[in-house]
Amino acid sequence: MVKIVECQQQHFHALSYSLSPEQAKFTALPSVWFADLNAKKPWKAFSILSDDEPVGFFVLDQGEDRQKYSDNPQAVLLRSMSIHPDFQGLGIAKQALSHQRLMSLLLHYFPSSHEIVLGVNHLNQRAYAFYLACGFKHTQRELMGIRGKQYILSLDFSICKHS
Repeated sequence: MVKIVECQQQHFHALSYSLSPEQAKFTALPSVWFADLNAKKPWKAFSILSDDEPVGFFVLDQGEDRQKYSDNPQAVLLRSMSIHPDFQGLGIAKQALSHQRLMSLLLHYFPSSHEIVLGVNHLNQRAYAFYLACGFKHTQRELMGIRGKQYILSLDFSICKHS
């Protein structure tokens, strides 16, 4: 069973994985975020659990960076999504980023937010296809990132949260 919980120190060892060079060039590893995990920040780090074992990680960020991705002041930026290589290809990431799970996270942690945005490098077609399959929409906006052009994707919950 896949669950999403706030990242905790006891998850650090399991989440201290490496990605293939191809994947690593497109995302920050979970360990990059560990030092600031308990600091008061505009972001929350989440662990993806499979059968109660930490196997993945992502951040939802309500800080200033999100303004590069959306004009919506209520948007939250999805960052640093990854799954431990031993657990890739099992559908865990797709379950973790299901519409229902993401909406529940927004309602609980960011109740005034109704949109999740992210940037995916134009060369990372696997991730691009994955996010589209999870229901994200290409906004037709682009951003120059550290490693080149990024497509801006969005998942809007405003209809769901107000119906």
